[in-house]
Amino acid sequence: VVSPAQYNDATGELVVGQITSRITATPRPGDYQIRDWKDANLPRAAMVRSRLAALQSVLALRRLGELTAPDLQAAIGGLGRSIGWP
Repeated sequence: VVSPAQYNDATGELVVGQITSRITATPRPGDYQIRDWKDANLPRAAMVRSRLAALQSVLALRRLGELTAPDLQAAIGGLGRSIGWP
């Protein structure tokens, strides 16, 4: 989830980034390979793809893990660069 709680509460939606364990996939601009995937409680090495989606909060059944602060900052930076933010 990359959207802040204020947005989530006001809209009933979450903005999420795609995380995949297909780390051998051809990288796209903005993709970020998660360094601390074990600390994030992910089952295997993974990367954040430069793809966002919005979904209703009630559809999020559980949290699989949580990125460390450095990984989250780097992933959000990659997402921003993929849409032209500095």
